[in-house]
Amino acid sequence: DLWNYCGLNVMLDEVVANLTCTLEANGFSENTVFVISGDNGGTPGFYGNNYPFRGYKGTFYRGGVSNNAIIHSQLLDESLRGTSYSGNVHITDWLPTFMNLAT
Repeated sequence: DLWNYCGLNVMLDEVVANLTCTLEANGFSENTVFVISGDNGGTPGFYGNNYPFRGYKGTFYRGGVSNNAIIHSQLLDESLRGTSYSGNVHITDWLPTFMNLAT
């Protein structure tokens, strides 16, 4: 229900805060790439809203294959920090970027 969904978001916020604070306190934040990604569209019966796209999880419409993602790292070029991209990206497109950051 809606309360469970809200609770999950609060817990995710707490976990991300705890993780980032721990990484910084132990000197790992400078060499860490932090990624949060959804899993392809919401489900209408579970408060999912894919507007303005049609479809939902399990369909091939845009609402079933689109989701948000956040990438945070001090390794990213400063010109990219705080920017957004509204085009299409597949998760496999990230591999070359991550490999480049690792070297």
